[in-house]
Amino acid sequence: IKWVGFFTTVFIGLLTIKDLWDLLGDLHLPPIRWAKHFLARILCLLVIPVILYMFVFAIHFSILENSGDDAISMSPEFRHTLNGHGMNDTPIDVGYGSTITLRHFNTRGGYLHSHRHHYPSGSKQQQVTLYPFKDENNFWIIQKESDPKIPFETINPSWIYHNALIRLSHVLTEGWLHSHDIRPLVTDSDHQNEVSVYGSKGHSDSNDLWRVEIVDHDKSDPDSNRRLRAIHTKFRLFHINTGCYLFSHNTKLPEWGFRQQEVTCGKGATYINTIWYIETNSHPKLSSDTKMVNYKKLGFFGKFIELNKVMWTNFKSNSLHPYLSHPLSWILLKRGIGFWDEEHHQIYLIGNPLIWWTSTLIVFIFVVEKLITILRVKRGYIDRFSVKGEHFEPWSNVFLIGWCLHYLPFYLMSKELFLQYYFPSLYFAILLIGVGFDLITDRFNPKNRTIIVTIFLIASIYIFILFSPIAYGNTWEKSSCDNSKWLSSWDYDCDLYVGSHLTRNTNTTGIEITNPEFSDIRAFDKRAVEAEDDEKEEQCQQEVQGLEANVETNKEKRCFPRMAHPKDFRAFLSATI
Repeated sequence: IKWVGFFTTVFIGLLTIKDLWDLLGDLHLPPIRWAKHFLARILCLLVIPVILYMFVFAIHFSILENSGDDAISMSPEFRHTLNGHGMNDTPIDVGYGSTITLRHFNTRGGYLHSHRHHYPSGSKQQQVTLYPFKDENNFWIIQKESDPKIPFETINPSWIYHNALIRLSHVLTEGWLHSHDIRPLVTDSDHQNEVSVYGSKGHSDSNDLWRVEIVDHDKSDPDSNRRLRAIHTKFRLFHINTGCYLFSHNTKLPEWGFRQQEVTCGKGATYINTIWYIETNSHPKLSSDTKMVNYKKLGFFGKFIELNKVMWTNFKSNSLHPYLSHPLSWILLKRGIGFWDEEHHQIYLIGNPLIWWTSTLIVFIFVVEKLITILRVKRGYIDRFSVKGEHFEPWSNVFLIGWCLHYLPFYLMSKELFLQYYFPSLYFAILLIGVGFDLITDRFNPKNRTIIVTIFLIASIYIFILFSPIAYGNTWEKSSCDNSKWLSSWDYDCDLYVGSHLTRNTNTTGIEITNPEFSDIRAFDKRAVEAEDDEKEEQCQQEVQGLEANVETNKEKRCFPRMAHPKDFRAFLSATI
């Protein structure tokens, strides 16, 4: 299901290679039979799993056909296959006077965008960002560099070729896409310039001039390599005065920029982050028979490959999650993961400490034993095992290799890591507990072995029950929760729980008497206690009647909690009544 399962594939693959190698050394096995063994393993351990993996995605694509928030991670071609994300065909020919939307190629951050909000410092001119959704603030008009005052409606469409100089006018605010030698507010570096919208309709300056540099095109459309065409032409915009390229990256602006993606003008910037293309295009003077274009719809394999690429990108992500942990802390169970909490309940992922720490100890013992064995063999010593030892020694090697393959690779990863990634390794470590027990107790009599196993199982079950409230979200007492924190690094919240539980009683009016005020365990016992004799029960009733509460005991003849002093009892009753 998850890609960490790849380590299991490698583990099984190594076992299979060893098995085939052993079979190859069997002189009684004909070569044709060995070849059948080889092909059978290729079929069952490679071909069928790959087909199954792809089949799951086929089901995924057929069921999840609607767009959602996470669709922003996918390419426009992929999103175009989802309901709610379609786009009407657009004219392919782009000319001066065309109204366009300009889309960033690499980050999928969205459309070149501006709005009637200004940078809080720097030039204090109108903001330019990338916005991931369709919006009327995404529209720009391409103008010739020589005629900013000529209304675009009067311009006959003439095509825009490589190295052409243009100006981009923002449709709603009528300013011009502009850059100058001022540092951006977020990416404040010498090789980045601020990009803004500046000026007004008919009033422009030389800082609004950009040169079109075509860098890629759709191979099925040769014209898109010579001039701008919607969707098919990929190009860069070079700022004439400052020598930088229109640029964007995954950095987000602060609240004043509405968390939209930063746009700057970069010198020597990452090449792929300076590539743009035109998604939609319109012109009032285009003929009715103009050729139209749209995104190519991806087939199954295209969607399969792209989604797995996005999964790989997310797999490498390194964010600051509050429950991140390091692989070294996993084997010591230093910290769990909080999943949910609400009103005296919480769910917190943590292992059974007895099993967890025992498995870690056994792994350490086997590692030391293997190192000692290797050194002894190197020195010429030959260790002889019992029959049981001869059986379990190779299995301990298998399980230890499985543990290492599922655990050690995480030390090489820079992605965000969590405790659950240790679970496959824990599986092999638990198997080593069984192997270790059989090897260590080989000379014990059956009765003693049974006693040891029974004690270990009972202790494991007891600890499981002890920690079950945070595994299943059950109620718990605060003191029990506090006592269960064997390590200070276990950060589940014991303050969620009530200090004690009182038995509920009712008076003659049927009103429940509970304990909303006095939860401090120093004032009274943690729970209702059964009356020890008739005299104590009668005394309790008299106290209640003295306050005209006429409280009845419950069916189990339980009274109110025993107090440190009668005044505490009266204070409790007064408060609850």
